[in-house]
Amino acid sequence: MQQHKPLARRRLAILTAALAATTIGVLAMAPNAARAQAATWPAKPVKLIVPFPAGGSTDSVGRLLAAELSKELGQSVIVENKGGANGNIGSDVVAKAEPDGYTLLLSGVGSNAISYAVYQNMPYRNSDFAHISLLATGPNVLVANMEFPGKTIEDFIK
Repeated sequence: MQQHKPLARRRLAILTAALAATTIGVLAMAPNAARAQAATWPAKPVKLIVPFPAGGSTDSVGRLLAAELSKELGQSVIVENKGGANGNIGSDVVAKAEPDGYTLLLSGVGSNAISYAVYQNMPYRNSDFAHISLLATGPNVLVANMEFPGKTIEDFIK
């Protein structure tokens, strides 16, 4: 298994750099630049922008991802929380970052879909990012005060 680790690490680096063509994770970078960087990337720490405050579920996923990527890449992956405006502030930071593959964005449906319907003037476009991977999913629940008479969705609708 040890003999495959360098190959797996190299594949991860090449995949990350190649898919970094603009990001859910990685910034706008031309495919030729990605291939040129593959041999030496990452030569410096990688930033993982989490566009929400520390302590939430997105932050937790980001910190777990950063720890694993650091091990695999042999380079530090630093989590930076840039919360606000439904993730738009952090997303904008990544959209405008240097297109070198060293700035990743851990994003979600809010700043990549919902914000376009909610905000009239978005500072970035969805096309500024190449969505690399689904990392996690989580449940959403509907709750009400315990005194509310509806205890099921059918009761609530009535």
